Amino acid sequence: MITIVMGGQYGSEGKGSVVSYLAKNYQFDLVIRTGGVNAGHTFKGKKDELFKMRQLPCTWFSQPEVPIYLPPSAIIDELVLESEILLVNKNGYKGQVFVSPQAAVVTSFAEKIQRTLQDTERGGRPARTGKNVGSTRAAKCIRRAMIYGDSRKPDIKMEQILQDFSKQILIESTQGFGLSLDYRTYPFCTSSNLTPFAILNEAGIPWGVHQVKVLMVFRTFPIRIAGNSGFLFNETSWEQLRVRFGDHIPDEQTTVTQKTRRVGEFDERLARDAIQVCNPNTIILTFFDYLYPDIKKTGFTPDAVHDLEHYESWIGRQIDMVGVGIGEFMEVDRRLV
Repeated sequence: MITIVMGGQYGSEGKGSVVSYLAKNYQFDLVIRTGGVNAGHTFKGKKDELFKMRQLPCTWFSQPEVPIYLPPSAIIDELVLESEILLVNKNGYKGQVFVSPQAAVVTSFAEKIQRTLQDTERGGRPARTGKNVGSTRAAKCIRRAMIYGDSRKPDIKMEQILQDFSKQILIESTQGFGLSLDYRTYPFCTSSNLTPFAILNEAGIPWGVHQVKVLMVFRTFPIRIAGNSGFLFNETSWEQLRVRFGDHIPDEQTTVTQKTRRVGEFDERLARDAIQVCNPNTIILTFFDYLYPDIKKTGFTPDAVHDLEHYESWIGRQIDMVGVGIGEFMEVDRRLV
């Protein structure tokens, strides 16, 4: 069984939080992190310590012996990878980290491509994290990228694991459907498509071997990165949200750039597009505690259920769980709905 955790908006939906929750409650044989270091995922460890991961998945704390795999499509920043391996080992991870020999490595050539493109992009220069992930993919497309196996011996063990249908494999994907290269947000997008079939391909999963389950994560108030990052439905501000819902809502900052995120209202069209294209099995709505900060104590009050029904009517699907804090989730009490 393959379990994919993916975002339905523009990233930062809380995928790392969902993945860490799954690792605490279900056993996996292998965890795969797709993407590159332009996306940071956050989860809580011991004593509520926050970990922000950019290269490795958010499962290592709860499942310290389960191997981690960075697949052929991964974009490797060797300094980030080395620092994260040191971090996880220091905090009790005893498993192995495997990197596909076909994974591309960020080099100075990718930086050169980045500088060349800055003045030629459509509509001005779209905001970006500046970690050379897209330009490294571009370098790979023109066969100029360095790949991880150029200086390392391939490991055939991973191919055997990926072919084993009896294995429980978790894929932690990055960013969100709305940033897909071929979606309507182009050119304010990322350099790949973010759909289940694209994620399986990126992960190097053989077709037809495994059953696949897709968990799609939405957040109550979608965000985009700071700057000229593209359309955001009914854009508002963190201050305006605090006026409406309370001072418990912080100014959110992007994990990678540390810049304040743009924030908007829930985009029904984007959510329905994501569901139609990706056909998820499970839908999770995070940051529900922004609307109801005391929900962990009060449970699903009639008002909370009423608001949840609004989200379900917008997306045309049932919501299975809501996020009420980092790594904290509540199953929807259908007796009140």
